[in-house]
Amino acid sequence: MKFLNDKTFMLKISILTGGRLLGAFATFLSSLLIARYFGSDILGQYSIFLALASVLAVIAAGGFPSIATVFTTSFISKNKYAEFKGFINIATTQTIFFGSIIVLGFFFYNLFVDDRPFIYALGISIILATIIWTSFLCNFYGLILVGLEKQTHGLLPEILFKPILFFTIMIAVALLGISIDTFSLLAILAFVFVITTLILQRSFLKFTADLLPSHANYDHKTQWRHAAYPWILTTIIWDFFVELHILMAGFLASSAEVAILHIAFRFRMLASFGMRSVYMLYMPKIIAANAKGDETEIYTLLSKLNRISILYAVATIMFFAIFGNFLLSIFGEEFIRGWALLMTVLSTILIRAIMGPSNMILSMKGFQKTSAVVMVGCLCISIIMVYFLYPILGLLGIAIAYAVSNFVASVTLWGCAIKFTKINSSILTFKL
Repeated sequence: MKFLNDKTFMLKISILTGGRLLGAFATFLSSLLIARYFGSDILGQYSIFLALASVLAVIAAGGFPSIATVFTTSFISKNKYAEFKGFINIATTQTIFFGSIIVLGFFFYNLFVDDRPFIYALGISIILATIIWTSFLCNFYGLILVGLEKQTHGLLPEILFKPILFFTIMIAVALLGISIDTFSLLAILAFVFVITTLILQRSFLKFTADLLPSHANYDHKTQWRHAAYPWILTTIIWDFFVELHILMAGFLASSAEVAILHIAFRFRMLASFGMRSVYMLYMPKIIAANAKGDETEIYTLLSKLNRISILYAVATIMFFAIFGNFLLSIFGEEFIRGWALLMTVLSTILIRAIMGPSNMILSMKGFQKTSAVVMVGCLCISIIMVYFLYPILGLLGIAIAYAVSNFVASVTLWGCAIKFTKINSSILTFKL
């Protein structure tokens, strides 16, 4: 495995993986503090609102963060700096427009449908607006920096600084014995989002200052939108599949039960961090090889990416199989029954590792709509399964629906990538 001798690569992956692990651990501790000091009900309500805000933020962004790395790499490699600036401007103005509509709708819903007091409706809407806008900036700027191969600067504020700052505030609140409700907790979260965005924006301005000319080229704005819009559904269903299932659980289960599912999914997200770091390091190189038409290099890079991913997935699942019960028990005895949920949702990282980054390959080759159609179909499968399984199996039914729909999505996207791009992204293609 010669890639292990690449010191620069190993340093980057160590920093990103270590950052993700530390950030995930801080998030883990924050959830623990919320559950222990403020109750599982508040943890459940917090997770439902955060899931809703995350989904709405993706809708407001219009899919632009999902294509930021691909287009940035293309713009820079072809010296199209005016188009690069135009791309950034279009994404920003669009997010402001769509975000404003979403927040106004949320405000009127709380005021007239949910019959909330005006002050509460206004306050919770401001919190939502803050999270939507800062989420867009963090994701968009961060993934642009990934495209510029400044992965640590683009990802560390989001994956490390933000969770550590939130945990620091949470532990201070707990130690001071301050009693807070869900609204106050969300206000603290919004503050953390703002500080994180300011830090990331500083790095963005630093590394793009010499790349952005005084004028912008909007000649291909229609092409950019056509490339971005399909990613709204794909991103929601692929990257926020967890949040969608938490929202479904919010309609069916109590806040305390949602808290258990939230913790199982939190461990699932922790487990995937190392794999995401590998993807973030290798995909810009694969995209660049594709832009040059170097198919041999594409397969070489895919081989390296997949070898690391499959080894990581197996090791991670074994770890949680052994220590999962203990980790869950830290949150309280009522969380121990989440072990079966945890192992069920963890199974998805293995199938994704086996099938490879097929969704990214489809995007690289311009087949974003195919990914969107596949993911919509898989969401429908999950919704149907939740409807039938939850009355029988409870929370485990939701976890099974999540795992099965992920399996179907991974295999289908892999097949579509082979059919439409002639690129087999699966680990099965290569010798270990």
